[in-house]
This record gives sequence, structure tokens and C-alpha cells, in this order.
Amino acid sequence: MMYCRICDNEHELPDDAVEFGTAKRGAYVLYRFTNGTVHDLRPGNPAMNFRKGLHTRWHRNKKNPKCQYCFPLVEQTELLTEVLDVIADLPEPPQEIPLEPIAVEPNTVMAAAFRRLK
Repeated sequence: MMYCRICDNEHELPDDAVEFGTAKRGAYVLYRFTNGTVHDLRPGNPAMNFRKGLHTRWHRNKKNPKCQYCFPLVEQTELLTEVLDVIADLPEPPQEIPLEPIAVEPNTVMAAAFRRLK
């Protein structure tokens, strides 16, 4: 498995991929696939370690709702089932009472003057 830092995905290196770019780029190598896409690949899966590092440095005090380590999927499903149970236990809402329209008079200086004349 190869990790691409351009698209942040894992790819199998096809046999017809063409290597190009400079050779002094660390462990990453640029490859062009036959479908025309360019990927900056390196062996292994450092993406998980990279994301875990971001979590421990940046989300230590303030949790990020999009972080999979701050809010694991297991906790979210448990929370969802608890919320659904609470909603099911709530009583039915009362029926709405029809509202009558209220006549609203303008509250301006001219309206007050005409009200005094009446």
C-alpha cells in the first residue's frame, strides 16, 4: 500500500505508473497513473499516525467535531440511541390553540395626534 499526500488516500502502485520529478524529495515519489492522475506516494500508512498527532496537539483542550479521535463513531451511536429513547419517552405535545389576529395601530407622532382628536 502506498500513501498519497496530495489526495490523502491509499493506493496500490500499478505496474504502468510512470515515475517523474526530482529524486531528492525524501521518501515521497511522484507518479503519474494511466488515467492521468498524479500522486505523491510513499510506502506505508503514515496518515493514521499524522491524524493522531494532530489530535493530541491541537484538540487537547478544544474538541473538533470533525475529528474521528475526539468523537469516535461508537460514542456517537450510543448517544444517538440515548437521544432516541428520551424522545420516545416524551409526552405528546398539546394541540395548538388557534390565534386570533390583533389589530395593530401605528405608534407614530401623527397617529397619536389623530387619536387625541377623536
